[in-house]
Amino acid sequence: MIVKDLQRLPRFLISLIFLIGLTITVFRGSGIVTLMDSGFQQMIQGTVTTVETQLMTIISAVSSPTMSIVYTLILALILWVIRYRIAAIWALCTLIGGDVIAKLMKDFVHRARPVDHLAVDDGFSFPSGHVFGFFIVVALIWILVMPLIQNQLIGAIIRIVTIVLLLLVVIARIYLSAHFPTDTFGAMLLAYTWLQVAEWLAIGLIPILQKWPLLKDSKVA
Repeated sequence: MIVKDLQRLPRFLISLIFLIGLTITVFRGSGIVTLMDSGFQQMIQGTVTTVETQLMTIISAVSSPTMSIVYTLILALILWVIRYRIAAIWALCTLIGGDVIAKLMKDFVHRARPVDHLAVDDGFSFPSGHVFGFFIVVALIWILVMPLIQNQLIGAIIRIVTIVLLLLVVIARIYLSAHFPTDTFGAMLLAYTWLQVAEWLAIGLIPILQKWPLLKDSKVA
């Protein structure tokens, strides 16, 4: 669950610095970014097969921003039922607030997608909405669900599976030319940075929310 952490501020500052640096280089169309993108694209798109394309299309579909909202709603409902109501509200607010920030950044950076992207992938490219939303979902599972799991083996399996799934989403978006690799890196940096802020806000708001009649019996940890 969400707890006070003295390392949160340093983590926030470090991720923010990297995020700002990457955003500026992408915005300016730096040659370094072009070199990074082409290198990762060649590595991931080296061999394109029908089976791989179908698999990546499925992964992309089940990790869409809309699906991330669905997953978060399901998680929030489960948390609400088991009386972790403040955590349920925080999960929804974290994803929705993050999606708004990601959309604003897309509109600000105004980066076009790769020329051979699918027609279904419209809008701007940086940061990746798929990767951002799925990163938040994975983080919510780690923050809110993992502390409730007593079996260490099951916990380890869940962590490994969620990491692998996130990596597959990143690979799928690059493979399908929906995003440049740096779009996915930026999405993960933005999501991580926003999570530090969201957790910090939660620490301050939990005592206030516990006074609300609907939430006074909510479990916190």
